[in-house]
Amino acid sequence: MSKDHSGSVSTAEIIGTVASLITIALTFAPGPIQDFMLKHSLVGWLLFAVAILASSKYIAIRTRSIKKNLETDWGGKVETLSSHWHKQEATLTERWNAKIDAISRQDWILDLPLLSDRMTHWELESSTYIYLSENVTHTQLPMQLVKELEDSIASWNRDSREFANPVVISAWEQLEKSANAYERKIDEFMWQKGNKEYLEVPREWNFEDNPRYRKAFVELADCRNSFIRSLGGVHKVQHSLSSKLLRE
Repeated sequence: MSKDHSGSVSTAEIIGTVASLITIALTFAPGPIQDFMLKHSLVGWLLFAVAILASSKYIAIRTRSIKKNLETDWGGKVETLSSHWHKQEATLTERWNAKIDAISRQDWILDLPLLSDRMTHWELESSTYIYLSENVTHTQLPMQLVKELEDSIASWNRDSREFANPVVISAWEQLEKSANAYERKIDEFMWQKGNKEYLEVPREWNFEDNPRYRKAFVELADCRNSFIRSLGGVHKVQHSLSSKLLRE
């Protein structure tokens, strides 16, 4: 028995085979058997079986066709919905980015004057900053510089205004942290001796407690350098905000 391209037996072949069997049975079977088949309608039952097989084949073919149509239809709908969703997502993202940019712009516009107020005496060209970055050795530290450091920290602590821009907040927090650390080390290691205008690390420590003497200079230098780096970080933020304002 031959098969179609899909490897399954065709309906025509099934019908032909069954019909052939019926013909052979009616032609070559003995008379009593033929009478028995006709009497009990075996031919009718065989034809009914053929009809069932043909119907099953039709239903299977129709089912595959409907399934394919549904898959094609729903696939198109899903693709359309997906495309629509991506467009909506892109639109929402664009709107949120615009809002964030607007908020960020308001932040740095408000932060710039506050930052300038708090950096009084510590501007890039101020005498205090220049002396701190170029002349401090901690052999003697001018009381004027120490007083400006202490006054600045006290002023910052009194100021309840807050920065809004995350970049400004980060730079300022680092500056406050390093300024307080430097002040604590000055209080720990430096004393006012004969000259009231300066603080110094007690010279007698060099003989009485040399490790402490050396430690004082190392830790004071580390804190000073950290404070200078933090001031530089704020200077960069100020420059960035000022440049951005000019471009607006």
